[in-house]
Amino acid sequence: MQPTVWDVDAALETLRSEDPKAAQSADSAVQWLTAGEGFDGVTQYDLQYFLWYTLPKKFLAPVEAQLEVADALGRLLELAGLPRYASISRSVTTQECINAWEKDEGLADYRRAQKSSGVEPPDTEELSWGTYFGLQENAALHGAAAALEMAILAGDLQPGASGWTKRQKQITRAWLTTSNAAFEGKTPLEAVHAERMEDWLRGRSDARRSVLETIAPRLVDHVGVPGDAEKSLEPLRWFLGAAEKEIPLTQKHNLGRAFVQEAAARYDWWDFFHRLTTELEVPYLHELHHFSRRLKLVRRKGRTLLLAPAGKRGLKDIETLWRTVAHGLFVGEDFEQAVAEVLFPLLIAEGEAHTHEIEARIAPILAEQGWSTRDEWGSSVPIDERGAARGMWDVTKIAVPLGMMAKGGDWRDRSLALTDFGVATGLEGLRARSVAPRRNVFA
Repeated sequence: MQPTVWDVDAALETLRSEDPKAAQSADSAVQWLTAGEGFDGVTQYDLQYFLWYTLPKKFLAPVEAQLEVADALGRLLELAGLPRYASISRSVTTQECINAWEKDEGLADYRRAQKSSGVEPPDTEELSWGTYFGLQENAALHGAAAALEMAILAGDLQPGASGWTKRQKQITRAWLTTSNAAFEGKTPLEAVHAERMEDWLRGRSDARRSVLETIAPRLVDHVGVPGDAEKSLEPLRWFLGAAEKEIPLTQKHNLGRAFVQEAAARYDWWDFFHRLTTELEVPYLHELHHFSRRLKLVRRKGRTLLLAPAGKRGLKDIETLWRTVAHGLFVGEDFEQAVAEVLFPLLIAEGEAHTHEIEARIAPILAEQGWSTRDEWGSSVPIDERGAARGMWDVTKIAVPLGMMAKGGDWRDRSLALTDFGVATGLEGLRARSVAPRRNVFA
């Protein structure tokens, strides 16, 4: 049972009679820790965050003074009937964490200590925590932390024991997927996903939002693996199979000539008369190579390309590979991902369209998001239709060979359309993108 406001106030009066200076330090700590809302909602996770992160990082005082604050808070919690919290305040771990900030090791020590305590909610299969939160995610994190603390007190979770992290994840997952009145009857997981999706939809462009909102209702649930996934992903599976046997690379770490010629002939990716010499002459293969590297499906060792663990898992299970590809289309903050994030929803909602019409639609959206290019004098200007066309070409270099997009017309009047496989893959990738954890680059 947590102390009431009265318990803390009474304990503070007792401490004032014992040690006025310590009482002043403890009062400052309580005000910061509770934001004036009382101690009822404070958890072990909150206390540790304050002692190991907030106190040393944000209290503008010497280390000695910070240690005194921690000790004074410990005495106050002891008087308030919280010996367990008091011991955390006065622990060696607290002293080590506070001192670590003086050596620029504070953040690493805080993360290590918080994790080993057992009350920090771990990532689960359904949810990875971000580094900055909206209100719903913040409430979900603290609720899960409280559930873990209760499990520790009940003996259901024993940090440090064999298999404890597996049990920790089970408890967290159960809490996240159970309906909760604090989230208006939704599960905490549903509330976090809804909040993240709204944040993703908002973005920096009203035009972008209008495009994304047309498909947003279709992004709520996971998409089932398409029946033609194995057929569509055959070029990638063949490439990964070759990496499993090792693919020779050139001095510049491009694919070896013999392999390039074999791939181009196998998939009819080359229709010119002169002999191929480098992967750069085969855009689909070049993109397949670098897409696989970006998704960590393959890895380089010297002048050899090898299959990575993620690639091995993908070769064994088509659904794993498909979801990896779908999510990978939209992961990152590069121009190519920004184009894909608009191009796929547009084609999903409106079907086949002429490329010049698509370019005209997406160029102002990209410009509104802040994307720019260089004019003939080298000055930065908002992205135009030519820039949008280059981005579309980058997206099609992976979407076409993997059966997601089909080109129509001829070079004078080209059109683009998504296949059924492309629609399913786009929806799954965009769903994952919309509920992905938010990252603070300064964290």
